[in-house]
Amino acid sequence: MSEFYTTKLVDLKQRAEAGDPEAQFDLAWMFRLGEGVEQDNSAALKWFHEAAHRGCTKAMYNIAMMYFYGIEVKKDYTEAEVWYLEAANRDYAPAQDWLAKMYHIGVGVERDYFKAAKWFHKGAERGYTYALYWLGLMYYDGRGVEMDTSKAFKLFKQAAAQGDTPARYILRFFNQDLSDDHLDSEFAYFWFLNSASYGYSLAVKCRDHVAEKLSQAQRNRVEIFAQKWLEAAKN
Repeated sequence: MSEFYTTKLVDLKQRAEAGDPEAQFDLAWMFRLGEGVEQDNSAALKWFHEAAHRGCTKAMYNIAMMYFYGIEVKKDYTEAEVWYLEAANRDYAPAQDWLAKMYHIGVGVERDYFKAAKWFHKGAERGYTYALYWLGLMYYDGRGVEMDTSKAFKLFKQAAAQGDTPARYILRFFNQDLSDDHLDSEFAYFWFLNSASYGYSLAVKCRDHVAEKLSQAQRNRVEIFAQKWLEAAKN
């Protein structure tokens, strides 16, 4: 271990043992990554817990991740959900975004569009393009929220203003984006394939529309990648 990391480790341990949650988190992170020390997930989990019990939201989130993926503990989606909620209810953005995806896809929890919409709303309030896009689809179909196409297009416009390709394609599909700059059709096709797999009517229409702009070889390439991505997302 270099002198820098030796000094850093001694300092962090002293502060962590004195009850400093930031030092506890930083120490946990060092052990989790093996940054300057031998990787030790057991020690990482211990210090994440110490920090979490003192209100450190990013520690709560990392505990959730360890339970979600079964790192140093038996994979436990229920326990992961508990810790994600602990962090999300304290306005920790990554936890809110993760819960939205979990409830939307139904990974580790029962699919619940109402809960997904709740957490997508949190992301949308922060201007998170992923949340703006999915929440727009939910409002368009009335899934987890009351159907409201006006709100849907407001969300799509917000996402498009940040350069979100699928949202811009949706606006072009309805002649609400008259710009003539190039959009990545393969990337849009990938996202519409993904969205259409959950049955969103607007995504199905846009998927078919974009498909007409692509060659068979392009469609095949994107479809293979999209299938692999969807399988990975559900595991």
